[in-house]
Amino acid sequence: DTCDEKYHKRIHWQSNKLAYLAGLIDGEGYLKIEKSGTIRLIIGMGSENTIKWIYENFGGNISVQKQPSSKPFYVWRMNQGKELFWLFILVIPFLVNKKAILVNALIKLIKKFEKLEHTLYPYNWENLE
Repeated sequence: DTCDEKYHKRIHWQSNKLAYLAGLIDGEGYLKIEKSGTIRLIIGMGSENTIKWIYENFGGNISVQKQPSSKPFYVWRMNQGKELFWLFILVIPFLVNKKAILVNALIKLIKKFEKLEHTLYPYNWENLE
């Protein structure tokens, strides 16, 4: 599957999954915009099952941070790119607390894509303004 097929062309995407992910982003999520311009969406928590669910439904990457004096901390992240772009498009309507932050990150992603013209084909971003 291309990320286009993975996200916006699949009819069976259920809004309840997106709403649940939005709740996780609002509560546990962190949007990191590095000095280099790299954008990462990160969710971390003690629940391995929840992090695996996010990964199985939305892709991305999982890591585990183990500390000797505490339980493991599970982290899901998705880095910039088309997958993160489509995820933002789908999840923004369901967000409450972090909607403005993700909208701003989406704008930054679009501007970054504009600089990399080959990533835009066949899209025409001029119609979005």
